[in-house]
Amino acid sequence: MILLLAVLLIQVAATVRAGDDAAPAGPAEPMPSEQELLDLKRSLRETETAFAASVANQDWDRFASFIADEAIFVSGAVQHGKQAILEGWAVFFQEGAPKLVWKPEVVEIQDDGELGMTRGPFTLEQVSPDGTVVSQSGLFNSVWERQADSSWKVIFDAGCPPCQGPAPASERD
Repeated sequence: MILLLAVLLIQVAATVRAGDDAAPAGPAEPMPSEQELLDLKRSLRETETAFAASVANQDWDRFASFIADEAIFVSGAVQHGKQAILEGWAVFFQEGAPKLVWKPEVVEIQDDGELGMTRGPFTLEQVSPDGTVVSQSGLFNSVWERQADSSWKVIFDAGCPPCQGPAPASERD
């Protein structure tokens, strides 16, 4: 009985993840081969790079196309959902906008090929009220979900200043 209940829960979870409450989960898809995972990594790296280019080029529609409806972005304030994210990021698409650039240095794909993550450095430059350019650097982490058409949508994004390591031993003594 417990085994049957566990199987049913797995089927329900798979159905909900697929977004179809009516259809039961079918047979499991075969796991991607090593080459397919490498191709997915390449595809995700290209997607993250295009996402960054959409901001650099102030291409609003292209930027919006990368964001999942249920996405969450965390960088200072937490933004839940695509609409809130677009409202929060509108400043980067205005004239005189702060300059935000980033690139993926780490790209990993989950073994089933459905989720991926990207991580890398970002730099934000903006002009202060006194006219000096203020620059802030840090790291971003993004989680992406592969769509039915094999494209990727970002579902979680966070940026923060670089992590501070412990002080050298000479400074602690």
